[in-house]
Amino acid sequence: MMDIQLKLYDKFHAKESKENRRHYFNNVTRFLLYHELGHALIDAYHLPVLGQEEDAADALSAVISLKYLPKGFQVLVDGADFFYLLDQVIGTDASSYWDEHSLNRQRYYRLLCFAYGKVPNLVEQKIQYYYKGALNTFIKERSDYCHYGYNETYFSWMLLLQPYLKPLPTVEDKKKTL
Repeated sequence: MMDIQLKLYDKFHAKESKENRRHYFNNVTRFLLYHELGHALIDAYHLPVLGQEEDAADALSAVISLKYLPKGFQVLVDGADFFYLLDQVIGTDASSYWDEHSLNRQRYYRLLCFAYGKVPNLVEQKIQYYYKGALNTFIKERSDYCHYGYNETYFSWMLLLQPYLKPLPTVEDKKKTL
């Protein structure tokens, strides 16, 4: 998977610096690690999953990134970008519809929606800078749902994990102590 990440990045972001490449690689790896952690938690604690487990694992990765990482927004955006780039290269064939994963393009939009639901101002800045407004229609049509969807996902995961977790400081908690 790591080799694919780097090849995609180099193909589509060739003009970026080595430092940006390293950050991107680390962020996508973090996103995928938290995704796999989601599978492990579901299995270890026999957590119920409504819908596809792959979507639930993506959602947990989004929640962890946005709630507990100082630069979690960028982790999530780079994770979304990875699925967008995969879609550009692989596309969609018949097997994509029976695979346990949602389509790469769906994952891309769902992750951006989670990000918008938590930090809309950062997503809007990113859209204007990187996408030149190409995602504005998506944001206009989905903004209310994105806010609801992120909050619903966050509270659902916290409810499921509450018996197993001790409270951890959030990014907001760390800022308060400074």
